[in-house]
Order: sequence, then structure tokens, then C-alpha cells
Amino acid sequence: MRKSRIFFIVLTLVLITLLIGSWYMKEPAISRIINLLYGQAVIQNISGLELGFGEISARQIRLQPARGKMFILDKVTISHPFHIVLNRKSSERVEISVGKLSLHTGGWTGPINTLNTADKKHAYPVIDLSQALQSIIYFMPGKVFINQIVLDNNDLMGPLDITRHNRHISAKLPYTSSQHESYNLSLKADITPAKIQLNASIDSNIRKAVSYADVTIVKNIHGGWLLDTNAVLTMDSLSPFVDIATGSATGLSPKIHTTGAIAIRTTSDIPDNITAISGYRNITFSFESENLTASFQSKLLDTVLKAQLSTTTPIEIKLSGLDRLIPEYITGAGRLILFPAGNLPERNFLLDSEFESHIQTNISRILVNGSVNLASGKILANSPIWNTIPALTSIKNQNGTLNFYGEINLQPLDQLSSTEKKVFDSFTLTLTPESQVHITAHMQNSTEGSLLQPFGFDKSRVQVGVEDNLTITGAISQSGRIHLVVSGGTVSVKMQGEKSRNSILAHFRKIRCNINDNTECTFGIESEVPEIVNPISGISITQLFSDSNVRIQKTGDKYWLQIKAFTVTAKEIKDKSLHLKNSEFRMPGLHCVFHAHTSSCNSTKGESNVTATVNESLSFSGDVSFGNLKLQIEDGKTDFSGTYNSNNLHLTASGNYALDASLSGFVALTGNVLEGKGNLVSGPLVIQHHLQHSLKQAKGRILFSLPPVVFSPMQPLSQTVKGLPIDVVSGQVSASGTLSWPQQQGSALRLTLSDIATVYADSFATGIDAKLLFEKDSGQWVTGEPQSLSIQSMDAGLPLEKIRFSLFLDRDMDLVLRDFAAEFLGGKVTSQALTWNLSQVKRQSTLYAQDISLEELARVTESKHFEAKGRLNLTIPMITGPDGITVEKGHVRALAPGGQLRYYGAFSPQMLADNPQLNLIANALEDYLFHTLEGNMEYSPSGDLLLKLQLVGRSDSVDIDRDLIINLNLENNIPAMLHSLQASRDVAEALEKQLDQ
Repeated sequence: MRKSRIFFIVLTLVLITLLIGSWYMKEPAISRIINLLYGQAVIQNISGLELGFGEISARQIRLQPARGKMFILDKVTISHPFHIVLNRKSSERVEISVGKLSLHTGGWTGPINTLNTADKKHAYPVIDLSQALQSIIYFMPGKVFINQIVLDNNDLMGPLDITRHNRHISAKLPYTSSQHESYNLSLKADITPAKIQLNASIDSNIRKAVSYADVTIVKNIHGGWLLDTNAVLTMDSLSPFVDIATGSATGLSPKIHTTGAIAIRTTSDIPDNITAISGYRNITFSFESENLTASFQSKLLDTVLKAQLSTTTPIEIKLSGLDRLIPEYITGAGRLILFPAGNLPERNFLLDSEFESHIQTNISRILVNGSVNLASGKILANSPIWNTIPALTSIKNQNGTLNFYGEINLQPLDQLSSTEKKVFDSFTLTLTPESQVHITAHMQNSTEGSLLQPFGFDKSRVQVGVEDNLTITGAISQSGRIHLVVSGGTVSVKMQGEKSRNSILAHFRKIRCNINDNTECTFGIESEVPEIVNPISGISITQLFSDSNVRIQKTGDKYWLQIKAFTVTAKEIKDKSLHLKNSEFRMPGLHCVFHAHTSSCNSTKGESNVTATVNESLSFSGDVSFGNLKLQIEDGKTDFSGTYNSNNLHLTASGNYALDASLSGFVALTGNVLEGKGNLVSGPLVIQHHLQHSLKQAKGRILFSLPPVVFSPMQPLSQTVKGLPIDVVSGQVSASGTLSWPQQQGSALRLTLSDIATVYADSFATGIDAKLLFEKDSGQWVTGEPQSLSIQSMDAGLPLEKIRFSLFLDRDMDLVLRDFAAEFLGGKVTSQALTWNLSQVKRQSTLYAQDISLEELARVTESKHFEAKGRLNLTIPMITGPDGITVEKGHVRALAPGGQLRYYGAFSPQMLADNPQLNLIANALEDYLFHTLEGNMEYSPSGDLLLKLQLVGRSDSVDIDRDLIINLNLENNIPAMLHSLQASRDVAEALEKQLDQ
């Protein structure tokens, strides 16, 4: 019993050691090959083990490599196991059968042995190909059969049937690809100690020889080997093996799926120790492909893309050895297409490019040309790259193409070393004029002060076009940093509001950019805006053009902007109250700095030419220069300041009055409030002004003042202000006021006149004193309260003295002279109110003349045929309207005791001879004493005065004792009479005389 127990225990240990590990561990070459691929493996578990001399079986064996997936073998059977140990020549009788081989992720997590001490001095274990061939011939079982192979993704393969007869090995494996097409793998090998001949092919149920490979390895006289491989591979047929290679060996789920075909040719000198990297020499690898396609997930575009490669000439790579992975040359050409999964590459490609390699010892470059299709599947619109732009909500649509050609330059092969990190030297990419990009972009809800939203550019269509070749050159440093240079070309950019007529067209010319750690760009830019409207503020601009040269620099997180020769012109700029025509702005230079939340700009000088109208009542034109311009934006708040100056400003008011002036001051923008102060100087006039305007509310005001200015006949107002119907030739004037827009509520004008003398045509007035206040009320100028005004003398041909009245202007535009009083021809002229409506509405007034001296009238008129004495009272009802002044039913009456009339020499002897009655009246009027004079008067807008008088009195030449009644009708044109009286005197002399008094 004791001997049987010992024998059984020893036999069990031997069988477990030899039978399970014999082929795996018996020959060191075989185990090292396995360790090379998967690392040292551990048998994690054996269950259901049954031992016998003719057969060994196990229900399940779990084998865990050091890296990769776990192998699970179910229903394992080894027939004739002792032939491996007892008789190597009869190892063909050994058969291994596996019911199912499964690959699973995870498994053993315990320690796994690494290379043994003897192997640690090598990077990999020593594997002699000669020894490995001997091991295969002597120890490989005659048959290996695996009924079913289950991959990690539940794809099925099998049965795998491997047979060996002496040195001939064959294998068959049916399987289904990821595209659900059935394939059969066939392998035939002829192995001798000096040569390996391997033929593999994959047939489908539809096609034969879908993939095949011929491998020949021949031993040379130096103990090494010569490898020669020819293969044509259909990638779909290899998908399960690709999954195993990328999944089982790495433990990762496959993310790249390939289709198409590739033809490969490889030759190489290989060492007998196949792990000796330095022994691989004269390696040549070439391949050709037609529609070789790989699909992968793009994180940048957040979609699945496919890359399709087709060669036009074989791509060939020559290496001198594997210890120095530097090719002697790389040649070949082909076409690469990148397109979204689920699309046809010809119709919806993202990238379509052709390439040609010219990599040799001293010349290393790859030529490329092709195009990028931006309409491909809207993948750019859905790309998460736009999330890096904070203000951008989404790209709604994009299309267009970018056409390009260029070259990639590598380091010359003879300059590369095994420690050389820099492989790429430089590249050049040129965008051609056919390139255009169209994008519809939506911005986030604009914050207060945004420049895009009010003009409708928050939802815009953007078109970018290359008009001339634009070249991008990149140089790669030893550290791997890329230095980019963008040069040449003209690029046009058009932005069109999606729901507005607003558009901007810009042309970038002479582009030159150096992009590295410190970036610098220079270019010229022209922009054109046909029309732009802000419906909120009412601002509109038409035919806006700009031109400038720009330089941009970046260092760290700071940006510098320099603009030279900046010019802006606009045909019209309008808002609710301001209208500018043919404006031009020029700036020799502008310097800006942008840093984090703060931006600032400065310019020492700027020039502008403007023609503007304010409230349709004031216009100005001329050249204005600016200085010390400063702009600062901090945390969304905008501040701007600068000075301005003009020496040739021309102002026009109410379309008729003009003056030439100089202008100086400063302007500042704080947030949305524009403010300015300055002086307008014209002759003796110095107008000080203070401007305030809200850009957000589109309203503002200007405060102005005129310090006291003295006029004289040598320096009248007409020398300064042209076109005024009235001139100020003496006295002192001061003024102040406010003009507001757009409602004009709050506008006011204060005017102070001191001893003013004015001239109107051939009339003049002196001694004018007044303090007047006009205010805007509901859009109309009013006085509010009556304003006192006095005039010492007024002479329009007949003198009016000591004029006093209160001026009143109401909302109905009635100009009223209240409590009017004046001295006239020795008497007085009064009225409770004289009214004119400035809107030409008819108004009625009554003027009273009292104690008017006929003697004074005769003296002033200097009549040669008329002398008179006596005094008159007149009642004059006046009607003012659009036609002028009308008097109806006026009344004239002489005061007691009457007076005297002497009217002689007015009638010719012929008139008297033919009319006896007229002769009688003429004789009576030559010396007529009247005690009664009364009648009516009429006055028409034409200026014709009609007097119908009845005189009662006596004439010595007719009858001294009896009253003579005379009915007399007198007609005269008052304007003509006044004009005659004005012509009879020298206005300047009369004015000077009056001023002396």
C-alpha cells in the first residue's frame, strides 16, 4: 500500500507538471514567445482535472497573462500526452481538444513573475529562431482542435483545426466579421531548419482569396535569415484579429474599425535571435491600398469620422535597421479622404487631399493639395469647439470649401540621430482664391452696452473668402514648439444680420503674422457698410467706409494694437436730432492695450471733416482736429476723452444766417454719457458751450453762454454773422441758454441788450434795452412772463421816440407787444396789445395816436406844397395775418380849436383851367382855417393808405364870413413814402447824429 501511494503521488505530480505544462514550458523558446507577446502567464485555476495514461482532461482552465485579457479554456482534452515526454518523434500522435476558448477582460490581480534573472540583462528574452523551429517540429502536437472561440464582444469563431504532419502544418478557422460576412482562414506552413514557407488565405462565402499572404524566411550563410513577405489584406476580413490585437493585448476596447484592402511587400535581414533588435537590417516596407477606410471617434468634432486612403503609387519605406528607426527614404503618393460616418466620401467629404512623398537622404518633404468641405454633415456646427467662445450660443449652419496646397518638410534623414526629437522641420499651406466659408452664428443674449445686439448682428450670416493666395508657414523648434507665419493674400469677411438689412464687408490685405510665444500680426483692412441702422436709438449710417493699417502683438496675456493711417468716411449719419453728411475722420496713429478685464487706447491726433445739422435749425461744417484721445474699457464700463480744435468752422442757422468761427474744447464719454466743453470764437463773439448727450436714451442738451460783447460802427455784428437782416452797430449784448433734444423740453435763451443800436435796410433804432427770456414749451418758444423792452429812437422815415412795451410770446405763437407806448410827431402812440401770430393766423389789435402835430408832420416830411397847424387823434384797428397789415374803418379827428392848412402849388394851371370846382378848392386850400377835421382811413397789405376827410372852415380867398365844407380823399403808398423819406437823408449821418444825442 505504501509503495502504491508513493507511486500514485509521484505519478500525479509528474503528469500535472509534464502534461499541462510540457508544451507550454517544456521548450524555453516557446515560453519566451508567449512571454514576449503577453508577459509571463499564470495558470490561475484548473477545475475538473482528470488524469490518465491515454488521456488527460479538465473541465476548465483559466490562464492569466501579465497583460491583456484572461483566456478561459473549457472541456480541455489531451490525447496520448506521454508521447511528448517519452518519444519526441511520435509527438504527432498527441491531440489537444478544447470545447470553447473565451477571452474575458479582468481576472487575476495577484503578483505575476517577470523575466528570470538570466534574462534581465536583455530587453527581451533570447528567442533563437532555429531553436524555435526545432521545438515546433519535435514538440508540436499532431492536432489542435478548438471547437469554438468566443471574443470579448461575443463574436464567434471556430472551429479552429490545426494539424501537423512532420514539417507540414495546416490550419483552418471559419469566422464571421464585424460586417457579418462569413470567412474561412486557411494556413499552410512548410518548416525546415533552414527555411520557412508560409501561405495564408482568407476566403469568404462569396469570394475566394479575399486576403492572402505569402511569407518566406530563408536562412543565409551567416546564420541569419532573409524575410520576404507579400500580402493582400481585406481589412473587413481581419476585423476579429484586429479586435484581438487591440483588445486582448492591451486590455482596451477597440475604437478604430477598418475596411478596404491593402497590398504589402516586406523584405528584411533578420537575426536568428529574433529579439535582437540590432540584427534587423535592410528593411524595406511598401504598401498599396484602394479605399482603405478606418473609422474613429473624434473628440474635437464630437462625431465618428472615417478616413479613406488610396495610393496612386506604392508607399515605400526603407530602414537601415530597427535599432535606428530612421528611414533611408520614404516615397509614394496617394489620396486621403476624411468624411463623417454614414456618408459617401465623394458626396459629403470633410477633407479630400492628395499627397506625394519625397523623403530621401538630404531632401525630406511631402507635397499635399486638396480641399476642406465645411458643409459635411454639419459636424462643425455641432462641434464642442465653439463652447470655448463664451459669447457664442451656437453655429446654426455652415458651408463652403477651403482649397489648399502645400508641403511638409522633415529634417533631412542624414541629420537625424537616435536621440533626435525633432522630426518635422517646417510646413507650408496655401489657401487658394476659390476658398469660401459661410457660417450662420447666434450669439448669447447681449449684455448692456453690447455693440452687436442693437444692430442685429447677434444673429448673423458670416462669409469668409480668400481673394488671393494666403500662405501659412510653420517652423518647428527643437523643443517641439511651432512658429507660424501667415503671409500674403487678401481675405474678405462679410457679416449680414439674419433679420436686418445691416451688413459689413471687410477686406484684409497684405497679411503678415508671426505666431509663437510672442505673436505679431500686421495687415491692412478696408471695410464697407452700405447701411447700418440701430432701431432702438434711431442711429443710421449709410455708405460707411474705413481704411487702416493694423499691427497686433501678444505677449503673455497682454495684447497690443497699433493702427496707422486710419480713415473713416460716411455719406450720412443720422439719429433723431443729428444729421451728418459727407463726414470724414482721419487718425495718423492709435495705440491700444488689452489685458484681462481692462482695455485702453490712446492717440495723440485725429482729424475730421463734417457737415452736420442739429434739429433742422442749426448746421455746421469744417475741419476738426482731435488730440490726446484716450479710451478705457474696464469691466464693461467705457470711458473716453479727448480735445478738439477747429479754425475753419462754418455755422449756419435757420438756413440764412452764417458765421465762420474757431472751435476748441474737450469731449468725454463715460459709460453711455457723452460730455463736452469748449469755446466757439468768431470775431468779438466768444460762445462758451457745455454738451451732454445720452447714447442710450438718445437725448441730450447743450448749455451755452455769450459773455458781454461791445459793438461799434467800426466793428458791427455784420462783420461776424452774415445774412442777418438787421445789424447791430452799437451797444452791448450778452446771452446764455440751453438747447435740448429730441423733445427740446428745457431749452431756453436769455438775451441782455444794453444801449443797442441797430440798422435794418434804411431804417435804424437806437437805445435798445431789454432782458429777454425765451423757453421751449411743448415744442414752442415762449416767454412765460412779459419781457420789458425799451427803444430810445426808431426811424423808418418818420421818427418814433421813447418806445416802451412788454414782449410776450405764447404757445399759440402770438407775439404780443403789451402796453405799447411811444412818442410820435409831437404826440403819443399807445396800444393795450399789438399782436402778430408767427404762424400767420389773423389777429386784431387797436392802435391809438393822440395829439399828433400836423405842423411836425409837415416839417418831418419836408413837403414843398404843404403847411399845416393843428393836432389830430387817430383810432387805428389793425388786422395782422398772412398778407400783412390791414386797417379797416380807422378814424381821424382834429382837436379843438382846429388848425390851418396851406396846400398850394400842387395843381398845374392846365388842371385848374379845365376844372372850375378844382380851381375853387385849390384857391381855398391855399389858406384854409378849419375848426373841424374828421374822417375815416383804410390801409391795405399793399401799403396803400386811403383817407376820406371832411373839413369845415373858412378861406379868405373864397369867403371870409361863411364856412366852406371840403370833402377831401387822400391816397398815398406808405412804403413808397417812407422809402422816399429814407432816400432823402443819409442813414449813416442820421444814425451818427442820433447816437451823439
